Amino acid sequence: MNPGTPNGDEQASAELAEHSLAAAGLPRVEVHEVARLVLITAHHSPASADLAGSRVSDADLAILAGEPARYRSSVAALRAESPHLADRLWLTSRQAVLTALLGRPHLFHTGFGRLHWEQAARDNLSTELAELVS
Repeated sequence: MNPGTPNGDEQASAELAEHSLAAAGLPRVEVHEVARLVLITAHHSPASADLAGSRVSDADLAILAGEPARYRSSVAALRAESPHLADRLWLTSRQAVLTALLGRPHLFHTGFGRLHWEQAARDNLSTELAELVS
């Protein structure tokens, strides 16, 4: 759950995309670009000039700005993906992720994301963090 490190999901998805797209005959440069964009979702820190990476990152984080009930549902789904983690470890890890995200100057990289999603996302994250620490 480290926002800076690809986990198995992103890595596996990037590898699947590379394999499947190469097998389908997509040019190598395009195959690598798709894999690169998938891996951006592991850290959500595209270079400032990386418009495609910024869009993919923002799209991946858009759920953070969802209506509070939808946001809570997405968090519950995340928790369900890790049934092997003890509740205490999940809570500690989740607090660390939320703190790291809230510590960023911006969650979103595009003007659209900052204008339309930033505040709602910060509200959802802050509410969740407050509930976890209380």
